[in-house]
Amino acid sequence: MDHPNRRIYPRHVLGNSSLILCAAGSGEVIDISQAGLAFTPLTFKYWPKEPFQIDLLLNLPETTILDITCSLVYPEPDQESTPSRCGITFHQLTPEQRQHLDLFCEHYKYIPLYA
Repeated sequence: MDHPNRRIYPRHVLGNSSLILCAAGSGEVIDISQAGLAFTPLTFKYWPKEPFQIDLLLNLPETTILDITCSLVYPEPDQESTPSRCGITFHQLTPEQRQHLDLFCEHYKYIPLYA
């Protein structure tokens, strides 16, 4: 039986030069796929319980993806302590957002974290 959280898309390690920004705070991207990303929180005032928007500042020239709607997967939104790793899943991406993300992941296709 497949695990219910089995990944559909490969995730790619980014290093220390890509950021997410949102109203709740900011974080450093650990890895990314076409479905979501993991990040280390840098500044977070609260954990959003409802879907929220982020901006991605990725470490390729002119690769900024704005207003991506997403949801926090972990930690639980009620968690009070700051975790070392957080995960978000992307909601419906616009065609332009999808194109930028696909091009970015294509650039990193030879550095997969795991599939």
